[in-house]
Amino acid sequence: VLLIQVRHFSEINRRFGYMAADEILYQFAFALERQFPKASAFHMNGTEFTLILPSATEISSQANAKILLDFLDGGIFCLHQQVHLSYNVVDYLSSSQDHKAGELYEKMAYALRLARQQNLPYLRYTQNIGAQMLRRQYLTERLQAVDTQHGYEVWLQPVFCRKNQRFCSAESLIRLREPDGTIIPPDEFIPLAEETGQIFQLTWFVVEQVCHLLQDS
Repeated sequence: VLLIQVRHFSEINRRFGYMAADEILYQFAFALERQFPKASAFHMNGTEFTLILPSATEISSQANAKILLDFLDGGIFCLHQQVHLSYNVVDYLSSSQDHKAGELYEKMAYALRLARQQNLPYLRYTQNIGAQMLRRQYLTERLQAVDTQHGYEVWLQPVFCRKNQRFCSAESLIRLREPDGTIIPPDEFIPLAEETGQIFQLTWFVVEQVCHLLQDS
């Protein structure tokens, strides 16, 4: 299965206009079908397209991926000219047919996100990527409960004033403790909290805990 996302399509809209940009997408879909006559081609949503190919081996899968990338690099002929598109492609090779469409798309969409972040035109889905996705899902669920009963702790890191030769303040730090007692590093869950918008809950949790500490001091 190959998931293709046409990138920076807003630039195509600005350059050719919306109606012409829609025509480019239509012609792109038709060109995919002509390029892979044995494939099932689908327009997923917006600028995402999927190809399902009857690849039986790793070698044939790699060959199909190369054909697709060469086709994408060459652009498509539309509006009386050759139009080149930016893209990301995710390749998923499976020996089983026991895949639910939603689960398969979830895996490929996550890999597509990684490809965009790392600016990779092509990315093959691997078990390691699957493990990263499951880890992300787990952390997202953990971040939804922001209280001390679910593993969050506020630590204070004292700040020493060299001029006065004494501790003058403290920096408040949030930590996430697993049920087995291990600590999840902040650089793992803080970026996720920022990305999902849960950083606001974490921030207010820290503020509340610090206020309780000052009140009790």
